[in-house]
Amino acid sequence: MDKLVGAKLSQRGNQIIYELDLASHELRTVKDNVYIMERRMRQELRHEYERSINERENESRKYKESFVNYKSDLNN
Repeated sequence: MDKLVGAKLSQRGNQIIYELDLASHELRTVKDNVYIMERRMRQELRHEYERSINERENESRKYKESFVNYKSDLNN
């Protein structure tokens, strides 16, 4: 009887260790994926801000050119 109880306890202990190892592996995978997603989001945001800044710089450049043309027309 003691051997049967010992075997059952050993089997249950091994099962718990296996489940813990599996959960640990899944946690590592999730953490790695979170890091990758965070990096991708930062890259996407950076790209979006750069595009927005470039659009505003182009718009500003157009206004400056228009102003120069306006001043030129006034002087003529």
